[in-house]
Amino acid sequence: MLRTLNPQQNGMVTTISEIIIPQTDTPGAKAARVNEFIDLILTEWYDDEEKSIFLTGLAEVDTRTRDLFGNTVLMGAAYKGNATVVQRLLTAGADLAATNYGGLDARGFALTYERAEVLAVMEQHAEHIAQCPPPPNAKKLN
Repeated sequence: MLRTLNPQQNGMVTTISEIIIPQTDTPGAKAARVNEFIDLILTEWYDDEEKSIFLTGLAEVDTRTRDLFGNTVLMGAAYKGNATVVQRLLTAGADLAATNYGGLDARGFALTYERAEVLAVMEQHAEHIAQCPPPPNAKKLN
């Protein structure tokens, strides 16, 4: 049970730590529950000022990961066709349903730019895809 991090902050900590320590043939940060350890440190070791600095920095990371058009890191990886990064982000809990300012989500980027390998990775996370209808101008891949 988390005592300091809210669900959004916990998701960010989990995503960032899994990108830094990905699962390979050994468990990654998510499996090692690094997010819970960070929450414990924030709760029991950090004073209010240190906690505030950490949480403010975490909020800034969230803001800075969106570019001028509101694209997330996941959208950028889908656009570039980087299936490995897409897999890591989704495994770590990245939001597949998030949209940019134009209403396009990561799946829309993968469809529009014909990134079949990225779409295959996204299909592994099918529970999220039902929430994400394709954009009207996206190409359909067979």
